[in-house]
Amino acid sequence: MTAKAAGYYVLVELEAIEVTSAGGIVIHSKATQEKEQRGHHTGRIIHFGPLCFAGYSGVDEKLDAEGRAAQWGVKVGDLVEFGRYAGEMIQKEGEDRFMIIPDQKILGVLDE
Repeated sequence: MTAKAAGYYVLVELEAIEVTSAGGIVIHSKATQEKEQRGHHTGRIIHFGPLCFAGYSGVDEKLDAEGRAAQWGVKVGDLVEFGRYAGEMIQKEGEDRFMIIPDQKILGVLDE
């Protein structure tokens, strides 16, 4: 299955938030617990819909979606943070691995 974002939506692949020990025990770090309490997700941008970041002041409307996103400070492959309920989950192979979110729901780009 291949998926692409439409309109002003962004396709994001969710980052795993569980850490498992060598023995198979799931470990929740303090950072993971804090992130769950804040209600934020992190993920990698996979695709921008064709209308992403259109209509924002200071953004060149003549650029394609990736060019407009780059002007806004985001690009494909960036690790971004967004709200837990910012969009819709997409299942692949029985797992919630992807999310479609509106462009304005991206809270920030994270350093790795």
